[in-house]
Amino acid sequence: MKLLVTGAAGFLGRHVCRHAVAAGITVVGAYRSAPASINGVEWASLDATDAAAVDRLITSSGPDAIIHTAVALAGSLTPLAAQMNWATNAIAPTHVARSAARHGMRLVHISSDAVHRGRKEPYRDDTAPDPIYSYGAAKAAAELGVTLVAPDAAIARVSAIMGDGTEDCELADRERFMLDLASGHAPGVLFTDEVRCPVAVSDLADACLELAANDVAGLLNLAGTDAMSWFEMGELVVARYGGDPGALPAGTHTSAHVSRPGRVVLDTGLAGKLLRTRIRSLREVYSR
Repeated sequence: MKLLVTGAAGFLGRHVCRHAVAAGITVVGAYRSAPASINGVEWASLDATDAAAVDRLITSSGPDAIIHTAVALAGSLTPLAAQMNWATNAIAPTHVARSAARHGMRLVHISSDAVHRGRKEPYRDDTAPDPIYSYGAAKAAAELGVTLVAPDAAIARVSAIMGDGTEDCELADRERFMLDLASGHAPGVLFTDEVRCPVAVSDLADACLELAANDVAGLLNLAGTDAMSWFEMGELVVARYGGDPGALPAGTHTSAHVSRPGRVVLDTGLAGKLLRTRIRSLREVYSR
């Protein structure tokens, strides 16, 4: 099997590449700024917002499957940053999906729980998007574009991606931030009322590779089995790496008036039935 991973130098992309190489899969890793240091990966520069460049790479590399992980996380609210986020998060996935469909290649597109506005009840896989901020709107637009041009693609809605607490797994940026908060090296708080279903990157990478090799189509929630606040996640991370969880500053999503959703819980029952890969709760991951 030959696999093309877009966003291969990113956190999830790097882990997908490593797991794929370990499984004996031939991997082409597409990057925007710089390649990562992963043995066994053939690296290729790609601006995924350029439809012609996307099609050239897919045509020349000839993969059996594509896992599209490329993303621009919402950061600066300047018009230029907003334009780049939309181009990368909404437009680029449709370019990839259109080319994949044209060449008859399997596609796994990584979406996000950010497409939901938040509510008490869990979200099923087929729940329609109702985003409340720009990042979520872009991810929702990408889901629509991918579905229209590549209806056989798998679209994985993921939640907060974390490390897995092992010595050979690098930390996610959000984990580094949590550790810096606890040690007093970063300002800010962790919200006690902003809830997600965190997923270990190793579990998610394995699930993505399984999807690349099967024919599951449409929307699928890929997330951990426990709903946890950012503060609870921080307590697990800090305790795992020998810090003092009691030093973590807490705050509330409500009082901070942030534009992100509050409580977004994904129902992962369908993934549990369709996939062999077991996606664990973060508590189970860190207990090991």
